[in-house]
Amino acid sequence: MISASFEDELLEEDAQGNSPTAAGAKGLRRRWGRTHFLAILAAGAVLWAVFAWAVMPRLISSAYDGHGVSFLVKALEHKSNYSVDHYLNKWNKLAAALLAGWLVAGGVVLLTTSRWFARHVAGVATPGTLGAMRMLVCLILAWVTFWMRLVETSIKSKLKCCNRGRV
Repeated sequence: MISASFEDELLEEDAQGNSPTAAGAKGLRRRWGRTHFLAILAAGAVLWAVFAWAVMPRLISSAYDGHGVSFLVKALEHKSNYSVDHYLNKWNKLAAALLAGWLVAGGVVLLTTSRWFARHVAGVATPGTLGAMRMLVCLILAWVTFWMRLVETSIKSKLKCCNRGRV
């Protein structure tokens, strides 16, 4: 299941008689977009690393001392039980997880938009196959909607919300 424009590019690439300048211009344009995406991915990772490991530890340390950003000072309300190293270790784990998530998401985007993925994993789907997949997804969504009984859930939550203040 690939987009029509990408499918056309695959078909044009496989067809004989393409002019080398047109194919070269398309390849250059495609590489230019991937290069920009990689640059944005790398710049985001570097900016996050600078913020996470140069700026934030100082903010956490000053908040632990009672100075600095008010929401951080409030977040460290149990500082009498824990040392500043505890909070810095928690932050480092969170920062590393977010950086890994950023890089993995970028890798998934690069992989799923590659020609290799389109040819070998997704392939070209016929209209009948796409229709059958859409029908299956709609049936699953209808079953989940029926099973969850969304109307009853919303009425119950509305009643709970309205009756909170009453005795």
